[in-house]
Amino acid sequence: MGLYKRGETFWFTVTYDGRRIRESLGTDSKKMAEKLYAKVLTDIIEGRHFETANAKRIRFEEMTAKYLEAYGHSRTKRA
Repeated sequence: MGLYKRGETFWFTVTYDGRRIRESLGTDSKKMAEKLYAKVLTDIIEGRHFETANAKRIRFEEMTAKYLEAYGHSRTKRA
């Protein structure tokens, strides 16, 4: 568990309630990464992290509908 650097970007890994969470903090500054890591830990403990993480998920049906709406007209069907 903790904060680590992967390439030029800081990442964190945490195990909470049987779930392993690994995410990028999106910064190359160690001080900023430490502040963001502390905020994420607070969000996880207070239960807010999982609400925002679930809000970011998109269902497969929604993704295919968006794809077909954007690119479906350029596809041709073969018999």
